Amino acid sequence: MSTLSNNKVEWNKYTKILKNNNKIILAQTQTGLWVRIEERFYELLNELIEIKELDKIKGEIESINVAQNEKLYIKELIKKLWEINILTSSNEENYELEEVTFAITNSCNLNCKHCTASANEVFRGTLNLRDIYKIFDYFIAMNLKIVVITGGEPLIRKDFPEIISYLRKNFKGKIVIMTNGTLISKKMAKFLSENVDAFDISLDGYDEKSVAFIRGEGTYQKVIDGIKYLKSFGVEEIRVSMVNTRQNVHHNKEFKELCQDLGVKPVFRGFDRVGRGEKNYDIFNIERDLDFTLSRENEKELRNLKKQINAKNYCKAGKNGFYVDEIGDIYPCSVLIYPAFKIGNVLEMEDDFRKIKNYKDVMKKLETCVVDNVDKCKDCNVRYFCTKGCPGLDYHLFTNEEFRKERCEQMREYYQKLAWEV
Repeated sequence: MSTLSNNKVEWNKYTKILKNNNKIILAQTQTGLWVRIEERFYELLNELIEIKELDKIKGEIESINVAQNEKLYIKELIKKLWEINILTSSNEENYELEEVTFAITNSCNLNCKHCTASANEVFRGTLNLRDIYKIFDYFIAMNLKIVVITGGEPLIRKDFPEIISYLRKNFKGKIVIMTNGTLISKKMAKFLSENVDAFDISLDGYDEKSVAFIRGEGTYQKVIDGIKYLKSFGVEEIRVSMVNTRQNVHHNKEFKELCQDLGVKPVFRGFDRVGRGEKNYDIFNIERDLDFTLSRENEKELRNLKKQINAKNYCKAGKNGFYVDEIGDIYPCSVLIYPAFKIGNVLEMEDDFRKIKNYKDVMKKLETCVVDNVDKCKDCNVRYFCTKGCPGLDYHLFTNEEFRKERCEQMREYYQKLAWEV
């Protein structure tokens, strides 16, 4: 971000406006940071920013017919808005495409109850080796820094060693494997240690019982054994994740202790109402157990809660990374797998996909907050707080009337109090 000494000032294009009576919320929906001010100061800011040049803005503030303390407030407000990027010197964006996540199969040896991909042992389409090599060559030509191999479960493919060997031989960047860890034998661990740089392993529990509930009996020990095999061959970069559910959310300490004992990095993920996560929503969802009723008895607690809510609506999907599925279709990320966000098929691409019109159209869609296009949300004065900060999850949530209505009934009053009253 440029410094305030730079001469040009304008609203950041990710700055959105919410209004309630004579109050305005300025929300930076790329970062989630926000500020609530009086509407009259917002109107003054609008007039000042039309001037564009900082030196002239400073001079104009001195000539405004308001009290001196309010002039000081406006100057400090501009400084704060600049610091949190609600104001900027330029709305130009320059992202370097660095990473791809590639699902080499949608099949999996497990049948996890919360799987967003609804993956199981049934094959619903898988690329052959020739096509996978062609896709790898495409990645390499794009000068990517990271290739993440995922599924389904990538190790379920019998030709998995050939796939990784080809990538390692021809790609000089970082190779990451996302796996459930159950198929990592000692022999496989040795091969992986020689060809792969990092691992993301899903566990979703802290002991046999908690893991079995989500992933099936016997899964826990297989994963632990796989991690130990990798460690025995000197693998250092291993992240082990747990999706927080109603059953395990109060056991984060135990999960951290397990990861510490294994010498791996713990990662906590949010529960997503997608795939089998949607089917089993009532079993796992945490929010239904939370009490969002707020009183004004503890002002300190309310102020702390206010600091925790954010208005994030965007990510860098499609800008610094993208996703390729098991038939070669390209999407901005693995959560935005909807026809509206399909960019094309990598096997049909002869050039950088960012040059095609469809890519630009998809990215333009992502620059509009989902809630701004939903009839029952677009005029709500807390709509940017209600989103989850992931365009893919928000698209799934707010374009389903049942989900949207439930979210609204549960959260709107909560956000109304924190955003406008505290």
